[in-house]
Amino acid sequence: MRRTVLATLAALTAIGMLPDASAQSNNFTVDCNRGQRIATALEQGDFRKPVVINLRGTCREFVTITRANVTLRGDPTAGIVAPNQLSDLLTVSADRAALENLTLTGGLTGLSQDHQPTFTARNVVVQDTSGDGVRVRAGDARLIGCTVQRSGGIGMAVLRGGSVVLSGGSQVLASAKAGIFANGNSLVNLVGSTVTGSGEQGVLLRDNSQGTISGGSTISDNELNGVEVQTNSQGTVSGSTVSSNGSRGILLSQGSQGQVIDSTVSDNGGAGIMLESGSHASLFDNTITANGTDPSAPWRMGVMVGSADAEFVNNTISNHPGDGVWAERARIDWSGGSVTGNGGSGFNGLFASNLSIQAGITMIKGNQGHGILLAQNSVAVLGTVKVRNNAGWGIALVQGSYVFLGQTTASGNNSGVDLYCADSESSYEGGFVESGIIDSNCTDFNH
Repeated sequence: MRRTVLATLAALTAIGMLPDASAQSNNFTVDCNRGQRIATALEQGDFRKPVVINLRGTCREFVTITRANVTLRGDPTAGIVAPNQLSDLLTVSADRAALENLTLTGGLTGLSQDHQPTFTARNVVVQDTSGDGVRVRAGDARLIGCTVQRSGGIGMAVLRGGSVVLSGGSQVLASAKAGIFANGNSLVNLVGSTVTGSGEQGVLLRDNSQGTISGGSTISDNELNGVEVQTNSQGTVSGSTVSSNGSRGILLSQGSQGQVIDSTVSDNGGAGIMLESGSHASLFDNTITANGTDPSAPWRMGVMVGSADAEFVNNTISNHPGDGVWAERARIDWSGGSVTGNGGSGFNGLFASNLSIQAGITMIKGNQGHGILLAQNSVAVLGTVKVRNNAGWGIALVQGSYVFLGQTTASGNNSGVDLYCADSESSYEGGFVESGIIDSNCTDFNH
């Protein structure tokens, strides 16, 4: 027996590593600066038990984890550098892998997960890849306090039903393409994390995928849309900021669903939020302000709803170069909040749009266009709405449009005209309470 033990120790010494005494054969130290290799350590010990590999120095090798329950743990200076940019640097192909305190530099993909394993990365930096930074395919990943930066492709790609949670101040920075891309029934959850500086979208959800951005996360300074949800996907932004992106702040299209709750959407190049082609969104308690910063953008407004529908509750929509809310072939249900200081109209409803303001008190004030513009057979039902000091008419009806005035008040609009009808086909019902002047061209629906 003594000879067997001595022979085993001699073999381990020859490959450049010894097991730590405290953990027997499944706790190894690899000092890459002394020529030791991670691949060799992965072949050691009892495969039925977890293995912990403590890294020192800089390792220059491609690493593939094919056994379960592996932990790669670095000291503050430990890292793995790809020998070239043609292959993935670190590939997880077995379950329950853990990476801690490591810097992964280079490779085609910096960190790749294949098949259906799970892994956790804590305080890991993935950087300077020629392709994607992190790729998760049909597996589950948890990244805590990690940074993915300067990826040559997508910062983080989540594919084929994969699932990723980023938390603890994780960051996806300066990707050449999208910061985070989820495709094919995949799931992404950002909690207190940041996506910034991407060459395309900040977060892109496609083909029945789901995403949640919460806990003070920030999506900013990406070249295209901050958050884009398309092809029957679902997205939620809660308690977070979407700002200073090159195009729209948030885009939902092609039958997608979304919620934006208690968030700030500001200073984006195009519309703050855009819904189109059969999508639906619920917007609660948000500040949507100062979007449309790019003079060349086609939609420089707060919210655009086209062939879609939306629910608004207690939102503040202000200070856009264009309209506060633009609706085209759309339905909008609105409760409370304000639409103020926009360069166009407060609400602009076109092509048989339907606007219902039924609950709460809504202020529509100080817009450079009309307070509410309804055109091409559009309809509005107004409850407690205050239409004040808009440069255009308070409410303007064009081409067969209709408004019902409930507890609506109006004053200070366009030389005192608070309801204007551009044609005899347009009409109104009810009347202003307390104040409000109706143009003589308007026809009361009851007469």
